[in-house]
Amino acid sequence: VNTAESAIRDVSGETGRLRDEVFPASVARADALLERLAEELEEVASLSERTLRKEPLPVSGASPLDEGRLAGALAEVQPLLLESFRGSEGEIQHRMDRYLPDLKPRAPVLDLGCGRGELLLLLREAGVEATGVEGDPALAEAARRRGLEIVEGDALEVLKDLDSESRGAVTAVHLFEHLTPATLAVVLAEIRRVLRPGGLLIAECPNPHSLRVGAALYWRDPTHQRPLLPETLELMLLAAGFEFDRRELLHPFPSDQLLADDDGGTGAVTDPEISMLAERVDRLRDRLDEILHGPRDFAVWAVKPD
Repeated sequence: VNTAESAIRDVSGETGRLRDEVFPASVARADALLERLAEELEEVASLSERTLRKEPLPVSGASPLDEGRLAGALAEVQPLLLESFRGSEGEIQHRMDRYLPDLKPRAPVLDLGCGRGELLLLLREAGVEATGVEGDPALAEAARRRGLEIVEGDALEVLKDLDSESRGAVTAVHLFEHLTPATLAVVLAEIRRVLRPGGLLIAECPNPHSLRVGAALYWRDPTHQRPLLPETLELMLLAAGFEFDRRELLHPFPSDQLLADDDGGTGAVTDPEISMLAERVDRLRDRLDEILHGPRDFAVWAVKPD
């Protein structure tokens, strides 16, 4: 009898804890996230509508001259955006280590939108011939001071000046999301032209399938165009004559930013029905984490057919 009463008290206590502590806390966190997400989606919808209508940014009293100054100021602030949002140089170099094995046997490499030259430095240390293309004069000059080979200019214009089948690999790390769809299609065609048969294209972009990225973080950089889904990029690669090789999801959010707790869930539960309910809540929470906090970036590998 005492054992049964003790078991009943345990089940009753665990039920009360789930009802009064675990479930309300989970619901409150989910409600707060969904409310914030709804606000951000509303802002994105407004921005998208303006973009589709080709309306200018709502700058009070702006004239054509003012808009020109705004564009110039945006170009000047681009290095600061890169420094603030892209991450430290050491962090970026560590992220790009994954590309070295594929690039080493494919010199010379062309790195489009090379920025501060993190990938170029890794390639130089590995003894791989490589050239960077950078449109921002300040970033290009900073890379040159490090002894890197840099061509300053628009990526498309630089590609047009290169000889056909003159490169073994082309990389574009966080470049394509800055291009309009029409420009991207032409850029991909030019990349295919300058690659040797069997040459490799590696492209990395933000992952819009993560709602935290697609609905919020992506828009921190005002030079971004519309989000580029990996499926869309893969179709554009096929249309440009590439053979799609693979896709990888990269750079997950830190665990302390996820909904899932580090303690592994709701704790030890003896009652089977309560245990099943707790497991279902955990699965729903994990699925919500996957939708909201999926990996921040994706990369695709594509090959020019022999």
